[in-house]
Amino acid sequence: MRRCLLLFFYLLLFSPFAYTQNSTIDSLKASIHPNLIDSSQAELHNDIAYEYVNLSLYEKAKEHYQQMLSISKAIHYKKGIWAYWSGMGTILLNENKLDEALKSYLELEQQMLEDHADSSSLGVLYASIANVYDAQSSYNNAVEYNTKALSIFKTSNKPYEAIILGNLGSIYFKNGDYDNAIKSHKQSLAIKKKHSSNYSIGTGLFNYAQVYDRIKDYQKTIDILQESISYLEQCNDQAGLALCYTSLGLCYVSLSDSSSKDSILMSDSENEQLLSEKELLDKAYEYELKAISIFEAMGENFQIGHAYNGIGTVLINQKKPKQAITYYTLSYDKFKDTKLETAISAAEGLAEGYKDLKQYTLAYKWLAEMTRLQSIIDQQTNDIELGRQQANIIYRQEKEIADLKHQQELSKTQLSFIQQKSELQTQRDNRNKWLFILGVLFFFSFAIFYFIRKNLKTKNTLLEVEKQQTALLSAIEGEEKERERIALELHDGVASALTGLRLKIATNEMETSELEQHLTVINSEIRTISHQLAPPQTKELYKVESFFERLISAALTNQKVTLTCYPEDDILPFESQELTNLYRVIQEIFQNITKHSQANEVNISYSRELNEITIIIEDNGIGFDNSSVKKGIGFENIKKRLLPLNGLLNIDAALGRGTCIIIQINKI
Repeated sequence: MRRCLLLFFYLLLFSPFAYTQNSTIDSLKASIHPNLIDSSQAELHNDIAYEYVNLSLYEKAKEHYQQMLSISKAIHYKKGIWAYWSGMGTILLNENKLDEALKSYLELEQQMLEDHADSSSLGVLYASIANVYDAQSSYNNAVEYNTKALSIFKTSNKPYEAIILGNLGSIYFKNGDYDNAIKSHKQSLAIKKKHSSNYSIGTGLFNYAQVYDRIKDYQKTIDILQESISYLEQCNDQAGLALCYTSLGLCYVSLSDSSSKDSILMSDSENEQLLSEKELLDKAYEYELKAISIFEAMGENFQIGHAYNGIGTVLINQKKPKQAITYYTLSYDKFKDTKLETAISAAEGLAEGYKDLKQYTLAYKWLAEMTRLQSIIDQQTNDIELGRQQANIIYRQEKEIADLKHQQELSKTQLSFIQQKSELQTQRDNRNKWLFILGVLFFFSFAIFYFIRKNLKTKNTLLEVEKQQTALLSAIEGEEKERERIALELHDGVASALTGLRLKIATNEMETSELEQHLTVINSEIRTISHQLAPPQTKELYKVESFFERLISAALTNQKVTLTCYPEDDILPFESQELTNLYRVIQEIFQNITKHSQANEVNISYSRELNEITIIIEDNGIGFDNSSVKKGIGFENIKKRLLPLNGLLNIDAALGRGTCIIIQINKI
């Protein structure tokens, strides 16, 4: 039953996005230019395919992945080609074609290693390969590839490191290695509590609690689940809360079953108290009802069936067999055709309930139903084992055939050797002729190589000129938008204030003190605008801490700001104009937070590994609908400023849960 709960928890993690994906796809399609072939068009097809994958529309996703591949090959865009193979691997994994997915990912790994891909891209790929091995129950291989990913993200990206550690904890849990599972989850949570959201911490604690539940340390399980609830309540994650309540109810039932005393010492966040078996069962009943109320509000009937089974168990322990039979029957009806293990548990509860009511005929009927369902499961297990045996027989037969073919090839090789020896003298006579032919071929090959290389160099030069022109146009457009924004600030702020001041002076309605006060406000407004206009020129701003501290002091005055830099005391590797562009990008983001987000906390993370720079800006404000963002907000201007820096902008936002902006720069 807990495996079903974990699966449902995963589905709920992505369900909020389903409501906005159709509009997102329409918006992305509207941005496609059929006659334009460049990396931006490839990325648009990649984004559309990703949305279709989330909607399980795999054929439509494949169409856009194919278009992305065609564009990427035409312009030699390696990242686009990598994204194609990665996306196809994800589709195959979702279609449960695990062998094909693994083959696709391993081919991509070989290609990326040959192309000297950046470490971050390799780290993401290693995590994907680990997921396939995990689905195949090949846990040792899953641990190996997650460990590879962990070695990459450990020093460069703390949020990713926390995710990989959590994945390792889940794999160790499935493999029965509970000590390593506990260790990995602890490390993951320690990082999440510094760098991740309340939602991420809450879900991590839920997975951590499952380990202690498996080893039957129920009091520890309850403590961790209570902590998980405290985080999930802060982000109002109703689905996660329902899963925690269900697990808590089962823990209290297990505690009441395992108790050999009249009372049990329990601990919570405030005090310690002695709970009797009855009180434990009352708590279990209370938590299961909480879970059902949430599932009913969400219309999640499948999970309600699990909760009914839990309540039935509580009522049996409370010596209320009639009420228990009602809930067990509901649970049995939900799972009799889908999840036989859960149906068996419900049938067992029904047999127990009728036995307590001394209705032995019905009790025997449900015991027989348990036997029937178990025989179905055993038959399925036997079929699987028979398939494995048949596969082993086929493997041995194929190996014997391969050995015979090898012997035949060896005999042919020996015969060929004898024939070659007899022809050796003839070959020596023709040696000079072949040397001449090879010399001519070498000359023509060198000439062809020279002309091809010369053409490639010319093409690269033209591409570089085009890139510089694009960057120049982007800079000009950015400057024009900046002028428009400053003109608006002057018109709405300074000009309007001066107009009001002039009218009051004209009518002699202003005292000298009031005039000085108004002039002070206008002077402050002008200074603010001049600071925004002034480019960062001081050498001190090349130090990453100084760079961000100046921006923070200018724009984020009403928020609690947390700044993390890896490595510390890093020097920004940019020219003067590049630094100005980056300064304007961060300034625009901070101004948007101050003006629109209503946030009181902002987390800023900077990390650099070799030439890869990642900047993450996350706030706890009201967020916004990502699909409805208009160009006027400034994000299009930000993307254009990042273009000459070879930078990308990713926005993760939704109404009611804040905004996360990720900037990735490849400093070539």
